[in-house]
Amino acid sequence: MAEFTYPPRTPRPLFIQRPPQTKLRIPRFRVPERVRVPVPPSLLRHEPARRSEYGNRVNPLPRGVMPSAVSTSVAPSAAPPAPSRPVRPTVPAATAAAVTLAAPPTLNEVLERLRGLPPQTAILGVCDDRLPVLLDLADPAPGALLVASDQREYRQALLRVLVETSAMLNSPRSVQFLVLSSHPEEWQERLQDMQIARHCLGIEHISEGNAERWLVKLAGWTDQRRKGAGGGPAVLLVVDDLAAMLDLEYDARVNFDWLIKDGPSVKIWPVVAMEAHQTPHLTRWLRLFRSRVLGRAFDENVYRQLAPLNEQESKNFLAEDRFAVKVGDTWLKFRVPLE
Repeated sequence: MAEFTYPPRTPRPLFIQRPPQTKLRIPRFRVPERVRVPVPPSLLRHEPARRSEYGNRVNPLPRGVMPSAVSTSVAPSAAPPAPSRPVRPTVPAATAAAVTLAAPPTLNEVLERLRGLPPQTAILGVCDDRLPVLLDLADPAPGALLVASDQREYRQALLRVLVETSAMLNSPRSVQFLVLSSHPEEWQERLQDMQIARHCLGIEHISEGNAERWLVKLAGWTDQRRKGAGGGPAVLLVVDDLAAMLDLEYDARVNFDWLIKDGPSVKIWPVVAMEAHQTPHLTRWLRLFRSRVLGRAFDENVYRQLAPLNEQESKNFLAEDRFAVKVGDTWLKFRVPLE
């Protein structure tokens, strides 16, 4: 009997900025035809052509028809009144800044607009054009993700959005997650009221023994999947404090290193967060991550050890609520949706 082989999987892009959806064709607006009413030239008064407030050419138009009730004995004025020029409305600086720095949409607004997403997809954030940045959990090309920022509230918000959207957009058979945290009570309080408990493998403290046992179990799953023993759902391994992983036993750190390097190839995804100023002390681990999601850094020079940045590019990571991930040769900037 001939052996059945599965067809090769079609590769998908690394990061998807725009969700795949059918483009709607909007019918072109047609200006209705105007009916021209013949008017004697002697009753029309023209003014020279001028430019509108938008810079477009305006054709000379009749000012109007002089009413027949006006007496012709009234002497005309010495000079016709100057044509009124359109005044360009000025936008106050505060209003312009408010438009530029408009708040990002809420997470529910983003989810309502998404249609036709591929399976095993999660949301990282939203760009300024209000289109989401998606992470494809079925494509191992991005590798393990490192999230760096000196602002803990935004760092934690990005991790929560990634976990919650991976559960909202997928079934438990498709995506599951495990959280290793220095403050597990924050995660438990946040997720206890949400309908994603079936996706959660556990929320464990990093310094306790359960975290090391989970690393051993995930390393075993990785080994089994690499040998073709079975598939299984995509697993997000979320670690919100990379520096705390230094306190683990040697065997646990070795398993963690292996998960960072080989986990995404079998759909086990380490997503690890750290403070940006700790970069000089964690260089050995930082080299293992393929994708770096960079947030605000109090010192603009610390990111030069993570990515080939020049002085101008390093200044881009001083914004308070912005993140950036490198896609190709450009940095894709985004913000975390409001929760």
